[in-house]
Amino acid sequence: MVWKLYKQYAHPLARVVCGLPISWRSNFATTRHPNRSIRTVAWSSCSKFIAVGLCESTEVLDAVTLERLHNFTHPEFPSQTGWLSFSPDGCSLTRINSEDYECITWDLRTGGRISTLPSLLHAPSLWGVSSIYSTDGNTVAVAACCHPDDSDAIIPTIFTYNLILGTHVDSHHFPGGHTVAQIWTHGEFLRFATVKPGSITIWEVGSTSEHTLVEIESLPAPNDTNSKEHLFLPTLSRLAFIFREAVLIWDTRDSKFLLNFVGGSRLRGFSFSPDGRFFACGAAPRGFYLWKESPTGYVLHQELVSNFSVGPLLSPDGESIITSKFYETQLWRTTDLINPPSSVPPQPAEQTDFVLAFSPDKSFIATGRLGESIATLLLLASGRLSLGTYLQETVFSMPGRTFMIVSGP
Repeated sequence: MVWKLYKQYAHPLARVVCGLPISWRSNFATTRHPNRSIRTVAWSSCSKFIAVGLCESTEVLDAVTLERLHNFTHPEFPSQTGWLSFSPDGCSLTRINSEDYECITWDLRTGGRISTLPSLLHAPSLWGVSSIYSTDGNTVAVAACCHPDDSDAIIPTIFTYNLILGTHVDSHHFPGGHTVAQIWTHGEFLRFATVKPGSITIWEVGSTSEHTLVEIESLPAPNDTNSKEHLFLPTLSRLAFIFREAVLIWDTRDSKFLLNFVGGSRLRGFSFSPDGRFFACGAAPRGFYLWKESPTGYVLHQELVSNFSVGPLLSPDGESIITSKFYETQLWRTTDLINPPSSVPPQPAEQTDFVLAFSPDKSFIATGRLGESIATLLLLASGRLSLGTYLQETVFSMPGRTFMIVSGP
């Protein structure tokens, strides 16, 4: 009730944080989707809404509390992945099936469907990269690598759809077997980046079939870009990609690397903030890394523990990150991460869980944190707290009660 009454006045957002500073965590909201596996997530351009694609439904969440605002069902997509895109004004949402490119658009103001576009069975997908609306919100485009006409060739392709008429507009195939890296809007046109060893090519096409595909610019790139996963940041002309066991960021303006981080063979999934200030990369199954821009390149800002399957995905304002695992969505902050005080050594991730136990007669509760030397005792009848610090083996006595705290590995 307090939140509903005063949320418009809370800036910065008010939060209640309990526990010692070393116990504070940077994920501040979590929501579960019972028995429905998460397939994809997306941010609205205003950073106020999050869309979560599930097996047979798509949920729209509030980006502060993760409160469920809409739940759109679509049995047409029983178990497929896909892509989600918000319109520029945040009033509509489109989901495209990764198997046959069937496309459904919903109106977030009314909760009804705007259009359902037919599938493109002649272009089965191998994997997808991204989707986006045109500036006027009438067209949505999808960048993907496909097997057109049931051939074995992998051809990067851009599909465009007219959401008002409910029709497939055109398909643009790229020459030379490039890998599509990103798709974005540029005025009334759509622009795409394709990558091959040694170069990044920028292409442009209109939102109707009257406009042909045009090469705009060719930028230098490293020769070691033969990776399935690329991410291009058009505002700063930076390319992120994975090479062997490292994640790299290449600055095409100065022809130099801004990041070369060796993180192991499980690196996957990365995201830029639009201004390039933050960069996130997953390191399954441990969690993900968050880097922050500096004059010398990107420096590690935080390593966050989250066993995720989708993400990490930075918000357009760069202040939050979404990750998802199985049936759960987690929201993290980038700008107010709380690190341990300098006098307290950081605790390993596996020692961050709290444990709680009742006394045999259920009159006391003892709680503590694994790997630490502090325990809290609560007398249930009066609610009285007793806090003590214990080193190795200690006996703590209260009138009528005795507790033994034994530290261990």
